[in-house]
Amino acid sequence: RMRLAASTFFTEFDEYQDAAFVGGQFTVGNAEQAELKGAELEGTVLLSEMLTADFSISYADFSYDENTRGQCYPGRAPDSTTSPGSCDLSGEHPVNAPEWKTHLGLQYETPVSWGDVYARADWSWTDEYNTSFSADPRLVQDAYSWVNLRAGTRWNAWELTLWVDNATDETVANLEPVVNIYAAGTDGSYQSFLQAPRSYGVTFRVEY
Repeated sequence: RMRLAASTFFTEFDEYQDAAFVGGQFTVGNAEQAELKGAELEGTVLLSEMLTADFSISYADFSYDENTRGQCYPGRAPDSTTSPGSCDLSGEHPVNAPEWKTHLGLQYETPVSWGDVYARADWSWTDEYNTSFSADPRLVQDAYSWVNLRAGTRWNAWELTLWVDNATDETVANLEPVVNIYAAGTDGSYQSFLQAPRSYGVTFRVEY
């Protein structure tokens, strides 16, 4: 009736290749050392013959142990003592690296005269994270929840599903790089790469 799995991890990276997207193009640098440590717990519970729950929670602390070659955010003067024109990002988190993430899913499925009907709800929560490659303290995505919903039926080789993604219409930024690669230290404008807003639809599938 229940399945559980747990893991812990610790990884050190030497000369961690740190990619950035600036001014419409990618740049690649090397952080001297980065460290990832954390733990995960996941499981599935059979609540009844027709209702199943699955869940997960993870903690992942990913940070630069040493990065004296970092990109400077607009308004920050270069302060690296070993790499002229760069900023010391030691101790900072790389872009899009939340520490905590959780997920809970519920699925109901039952047979009917023509086949099966089902409904599913998924809720996840993501901790805050930096959206800039330069650890700009002004560019932080707040913690947010995300809800997806599904309902459908299957019969023979056919399946019909009604779905809603991002049901609460959260505005979530993945990346927010500066626009001007040639004036990254002075031009404060940036572009936001957002996850999709609320979307919904009907999907019809046929297996043959």
